[in-house]
Amino acid sequence: FSNVIFLAACTHGSLLRDKFGDSINKQLVVSVLAWPSKWVIMIGAFCSTVGAGLQTLT
Repeated sequence: FSNVIFLAACTHGSLLRDKFGDSINKQLVVSVLAWPSKWVIMIGAFCSTVGAGLQTLT
């Protein structure tokens, strides 16, 4: 929960509301801030989605 507050506190509100990423060259805000690479967020989101899909099968 504290990570969400920290992200919102250090990012401008209009950037957070930018739905299509036009402000930062078509990139996700969280993936730009990710360390060490944006792929950490992309792979994590993919694995989370696949895991949720597998849970619905049982």
